[in-house]
Amino acid sequence: DEEQDEAAIKIRGKRTKKNKKKAQKSTRHSSRGKKTTEDTQEDVEMDATQTKHEATDEFWLAQLQDDVTENMLDKEDVCVHVTWLNKLSGNQYERAYDEQVDVGSILCHVYLRELSETILELTPKSLTRVERSLARTKARLAGDAVEEAEEEEDNERPPPSLASSSHKRRAEGDERPAQRGRGKSTTKTQKLSKREAAMHIPPLRTTVDEAKYEDREVFGTQPFESFNGDVASANREVIRAVLTKNVKLLKTLTMTPEVYAELSTFDAQRSANVSHSALHYAIDNDDLAAAGLLRQATEKVEQQQLTAAPEMALPSHSTGQHTSRFSDYNRRTINASRGGKEGNNALLEDANNGKQINLSLDYLWQSPTASIEMLTLLYPTGEWTNGYTTCINICRAARCGNFRLVRKVVETLEKNGGWGFNELHHKVLADGPDDISDGEEAAPLLPPFRAVSAIKQAHNTRLRPLHLAAINPNVRYLEALWAVAGDEFSAIKDDQGYEPVHYAAACESSAPMAFLLERRCSLFSRTKTRLTPLMCALEAGREETALALLKFAATPGESGGGGQEVADKIRF
Repeated sequence: DEEQDEAAIKIRGKRTKKNKKKAQKSTRHSSRGKKTTEDTQEDVEMDATQTKHEATDEFWLAQLQDDVTENMLDKEDVCVHVTWLNKLSGNQYERAYDEQVDVGSILCHVYLRELSETILELTPKSLTRVERSLARTKARLAGDAVEEAEEEEDNERPPPSLASSSHKRRAEGDERPAQRGRGKSTTKTQKLSKREAAMHIPPLRTTVDEAKYEDREVFGTQPFESFNGDVASANREVIRAVLTKNVKLLKTLTMTPEVYAELSTFDAQRSANVSHSALHYAIDNDDLAAAGLLRQATEKVEQQQLTAAPEMALPSHSTGQHTSRFSDYNRRTINASRGGKEGNNALLEDANNGKQINLSLDYLWQSPTASIEMLTLLYPTGEWTNGYTTCINICRAARCGNFRLVRKVVETLEKNGGWGFNELHHKVLADGPDDISDGEEAAPLLPPFRAVSAIKQAHNTRLRPLHLAAINPNVRYLEALWAVAGDEFSAIKDDQGYEPVHYAAACESSAPMAFLLERRCSLFSRTKTRLTPLMCALEAGREETALALLKFAATPGESGGGGQEVADKIRF
């Protein structure tokens, strides 16, 4: 069989066949053999006595033993190990000895056909490539202009495999072309039989319009099909209908008994690592139609009409059973997560996925895009005011920057019992007056207030007007509070350790954050859960604010945060 050999080309001085044979005798067939000093001196003396009538070689072939990268070509004094090849006759070569050569002496790569264990043959296309490269290199060294014409496409491939008989003939010096099959030449196209021609199907690539081609399953536009008992896949069809805004499919899933009989719940999470359900996506997209259908289905469809949730074949793991009375010492079940190696619950990530649970209504307070209409739809009778979690939910909405929802809810609570909120809590969240034309006096943004009113605490959460002013994109309300309260309360905290700079990080605009950074608010402030302002901005999806924080931290001097070292610290 024949195989391809990658070889390097090196331009050499004048060297005769006699010299090469002499060099071959004085070398060893070792993996890293080198010529001795005596051999090198003998070669130099023989080069000096060379006559003009002797033939010269403009290049030598060598097989690379090391990898060569582009970076090595730009450096000086970089050597690689090669195995030199001695020329026998014509284009036939044999392996000679190993040596280290400068990487800059490599000219191009060639293909060699292996005729026997010791004899190699240079292909004609490779020889043409070498001659072309030599001519171009000589022209550059001589300072001549090199033609920039486009070269012919070099599409040489490794030599094809030859039959064993052809392999032996070429090793003996027979130059007859190799034949295959029934004596036919390899240059002729083999004619197909009638049976093969009938079974030969031409490719249909030309008949496909790729511009109009689309994968329906990737885009989620495929029609609903029965899953024949695959409850988990059927539950995810509800999520697909919400994501693709396919109201027709969602109605089929939530209103047709024959269809939702294949489901176990309308609120299944998307996967083991993605806990979002269909209602979560409906709230984020402010899809009132989808949220209404999901809530209606949950209230009207009884559990008996749905199928049973898929059973877990492996409900739990344990450390095994034991019989020795001494083996129970310090024995416990390991359920901790350690990087990629989780404990005994490594295969139980989706244990709760598929069970019938209540709709995730609490996610409304954690979505930056939740609207007042969505609040009215999910809580039609106003039951969101019941319970001690009311103030906690308002804080959650404020920490994700949803100032419109917070403004309406706080205003309602302030007028119906207080809950610790005062007038400033919702007035600092107003949109503000339009731009004032020249010559007109600006109306006051806020009614007269004292500094103590700017830091009034709400019940349970200690949420203050100064915190809410930081999530308003209109920075003039924050400036008005700051002018009265002063820098004394710049780091005032709520019950979870959130400062005004943390609330400003979740704002839709980066203007409040820029204002607080000018007042030298700390970039390293942490909440009770160890969140920095940069982390709060990333959790709320405020990319503009996060970039503004990093840019300010990387700015050296008094006008910035201190330089690149500070920017690196706030990331962790």
